[in-house]
Amino acid sequence: MRIQLKRVCANLDGTMGVLLVDNKPFCVTLEEEQGGNKKDTAIPAGNYRVTPHSGPKFQNAFILHDVPGRSAILIHWGNTEDHTAGCILLGRQFGKLAGKCAVLESWDAFKAFRGIAPQDFILEITDHF
Repeated sequence: MRIQLKRVCANLDGTMGVLLVDNKPFCVTLEEEQGGNKKDTAIPAGNYRVTPHSGPKFQNAFILHDVPGRSAILIHWGNTEDHTAGCILLGRQFGKLAGKCAVLESWDAFKAFRGIAPQDFILEITDHF
């Protein structure tokens, strides 16, 4: 299974993308704004191994391995950049919440992704803006 995150837009409210599964759009994504390779910025483009992860805040999420200079980078549910903390949020569509760019129906999109994602996969992240 090929899983790609193609980023399509970046602004002060975050970095928006489309998650593709086997070259077909599956859901939309939101990350922190672009800002180099610092904590709480968008993840550098590249290929990352991803496995299931459960921690104190997010159960049954996914964790990205070997992100340069970073740790505890997850794929999980949430709506706005305030919920990302450097992670990737999944949603069914883009929208606005409290005047901020957001991904909506995040829990539903995340559950659907969990239902099809393999236990161990490579996430290809590319910028298209």
